[in-house]
Amino acid sequence: MDKRIENHIIQQYYDNQSLYRSLKHDITDIIENIITKNNIKISNFAIRIKTEDALRRKICLKHKYKDVNDITDIVACRIITLFESDIDVIYKLIKQNFDIVEYNDKRKKNYDDRIDFGYNSLHLLVKYNEARLNMIEYSDYRHIVFEIQIRTILQHSWAEVEHGLGYKSQYEIPKDIRRRLTRLSATLEILDTYCFTMRILFVMEMLLDRVSNCMTKVQA
Repeated sequence: MDKRIENHIIQQYYDNQSLYRSLKHDITDIIENIITKNNIKISNFAIRIKTEDALRRKICLKHKYKDVNDITDIVACRIITLFESDIDVIYKLIKQNFDIVEYNDKRKKNYDDRIDFGYNSLHLLVKYNEARLNMIEYSDYRHIVFEIQIRTILQHSWAEVEHGLGYKSQYEIPKDIRRRLTRLSATLEILDTYCFTMRILFVMEMLLDRVSNCMTKVQA
């Protein structure tokens, strides 16, 4: 990596700090409103601006960036849902409010692929749509792409475990450990499905109670 290009990007990064902070605030406001108005209960929403050290590492590792706007995760957020079905609900709402630049569903993968082994999450690269960019308060975000990750609390737990293990994609995972990780990953997926089933049963029970109460009132 040409040191001049790296320093150029870092200078752009610092020149844009005020813009990134504003973007972070506005993304938070929009996404929290989307979630609240659609009565979606989530575990956590977090957003961050990439640090200089992390940015330098990425520039040196990728060897392809010429401009700070080439980097699509300087601002990135993560939505942790309670149920897997909410991932797709939130995605549709995100799609209604932003332009999707890239869609990467890591839930749909080849489980023999050790690079993505065990990791389940929906990754989106997103930018403001034309309708929002025509608003004066959002017009400065035209060239900025940011990242949104959406996953369940159990998928996030697995991601933290996987990160803590420190495995890199270029290394083969020992077979015995791989077997145990496969069982753990499968268990978490089953729990996600079980949680969704319990949610459906709970809603059905509430509806039956309401019907029963209405019938009682009618008979009275």
